[in-house]
Amino acid sequence: MSRQLFALISLLLVAAAAHAGSISYEDCGSAYSLIEVDIEGCDDGFESTCNLMVGKNASVTFRFHSDSSANSLNPDVTLTTFGLSRGVDVWPRNCDALMFTTCPIGGGQTHVYTAQLFIDTDATLAQSILTWKLYNEGTLLICMRANVVVIGPIPVAAVP
Repeated sequence: MSRQLFALISLLLVAAAAHAGSISYEDCGSAYSLIEVDIEGCDDGFESTCNLMVGKNASVTFRFHSDSSANSLNPDVTLTTFGLSRGVDVWPRNCDALMFTTCPIGGGQTHVYTAQLFIDTDATLAQSILTWKLYNEGTLLICMRANVVVIGPIPVAAVP
């Protein structure tokens, strides 16, 4: 195999590995540059939706570039189903969700933010829109929307 072909194949594999885990999302007005969003269990970036199970936690990770410093990162997360929005429990609810750094965060840097969301057991089982916003003292820094499907637990068949 030629050196150029080997280099091309290696480059394609690295690009595919870098994309694995990211989801399709819409930036809905971020002041910071949103680079990537990962939702645990939604590991195919080519799919337009991902499944979130009621009564379960899912890890959500943002990789973003901060254009300015911020003293805090406070989440506001909603799930919109059939036009009705409801709040979603998220923890941690502050800069403790930042990996490898703490608040205040500096401008001109790339950061990784990871938090857990919990889908209530009474959530409607249907296609929905997950909206995740991060604020610094009332100023919107990150806004992301993603199509998700809220699903129930898979029943276990009884063995006769």
